[in-house]
Amino acid sequence: MGDLVFIALCCTVPIAVLVAQLVREHRRLGPQRELLRHGEPAEATVLDRVNLEMRLVGGARSRRADYFASIVLEVRRDGHSPYKTICKQWLQIYEFRIREREIVPVRVDRADPLRVVIDEDAKERDVQRELAVQRERAERRQEELLKS
Repeated sequence: MGDLVFIALCCTVPIAVLVAQLVREHRRLGPQRELLRHGEPAEATVLDRVNLEMRLVGGARSRRADYFASIVLEVRRDGHSPYKTICKQWLQIYEFRIREREIVPVRVDRADPLRVVIDEDAKERDVQRELAVQRERAERRQEELLKS
């Protein structure tokens, strides 16, 4: 009987820890995900950025760094005057991909326009498009060098 209790505890405790972590993650990212899903698309210029926290996520083969950043943005929405707001969010893309004076895609809460999040998926697509253009230019340049 004692062995069964020990085995049950060994199986139950890790599951309880995992569930607690998932609940914390949902509470932390839930509002951000909701805004990304339903917010109004806009663009913003990064005026200032400070990383408040960093944590490593994932296993040995797929580890990445997430950054909790405080970012001052100048937001531009269609039909509205530009305005400044602060955005605090976890960023899952590389730190160097969001720089000061850079224009980034954002999602704006229609009910509370000061509530803004950076649209990381749209930003990543922009980065990948730019990298593809750079690769094409490099290939053409190298072909020209080989011809001359």
